[in-house]
Amino acid sequence: MDNTLVTAYSNALPVYEQQREAVVALLGDVLGRAGLKIHHLTARVKRPASLADKLRRKPGRYRVLEDLTDLVGVRVITYFESDVAVVSRLLEDHFEVDWANSVDKGKVHDPDRFGYMGVHYVLRVPPGPGAVLPGLRFEVQIRSILQHAWAEIEHDLGYKNREAVPREVRRRFNRLSGLLEMADEEFMALHRLSRDYAADLPQRVLQAPDSVYIDAQSMKHLLSVAPVRDLDTAVSDALKVRLLVGWPDPDRPQRLARLLHYVGVHSVGLLQRNCGATKVTSCASQSCCCRGSGSPGCPPAGPGRVSVSCTTRCLRCAPPQASMRPTSPL
Repeated sequence: MDNTLVTAYSNALPVYEQQREAVVALLGDVLGRAGLKIHHLTARVKRPASLADKLRRKPGRYRVLEDLTDLVGVRVITYFESDVAVVSRLLEDHFEVDWANSVDKGKVHDPDRFGYMGVHYVLRVPPGPGAVLPGLRFEVQIRSILQHAWAEIEHDLGYKNREAVPREVRRRFNRLSGLLEMADEEFMALHRLSRDYAADLPQRVLQAPDSVYIDAQSMKHLLSVAPVRDLDTAVSDALKVRLLVGWPDPDRPQRLARLLHYVGVHSVGLLQRNCGATKVTSCASQSCCCRGSGSPGCPPAGPGRVSVSCTTRCLRCAPPQASMRPTSPL
């Protein structure tokens, strides 16, 4: 019987390969439409040799291929442990769950078993376009990236269960497990703080700009409001350069924050005071400079120059001829 199953599986392997691709596409679509950012999504089809080994270890348990739930396996690795629950809810909403074969490892393992505290589901392929084997059961493992790292290293060391760990190293394993769990919790806390900080920025900038530090997140907000937004527009008009609004440059806020720190502007309030009265004039000159800023080394504005009275040095000496083509702002 076992050899018959392995032979049948080997013959049907191309179909299972197609189903794997279909399952990955379907899961990717579900996660993408939910707007959830994950570390990676992978899948594998069990090798015939692995199936033969499993049948030898559990003789008589599987009579037909449909009895096996892990011929197609999917792994979802999240950045944060809290996202494991989010992915779990999405799968429950979009797939039929085989609850008899699904398990939350965190609820059944010992407290020190950090690495395998992910969630394992057995799901059924829903009927519809792309379903090569409708009704096929497949396994999904969901872990955070730190849980995944622990599990991979532990597996590489050959410790597949608690009894396999020598007593001499078990204490170190337990200590490391606790440290990784704390790290997972701290990363979640940092993620929440960063999200809350960004949400509170508009109100803080309006009410207490001097308390808001210049960083990538505050610059991202400032680039969409006055006076920074208006200064961008004025400079692009003066230099007759088209401003590419919405240009994909995710590093720009960080780059601008670094430049502002270089010239001594460390708070939003100071930036607003220095740039709130900015005046930009244009002419036919091939050079530009800032005027009235008091910055060391800033030459006085002369005939035929573009004059920008702002302390931001990055706008000081950009020759218009070098920027005549459409470009992004700094």
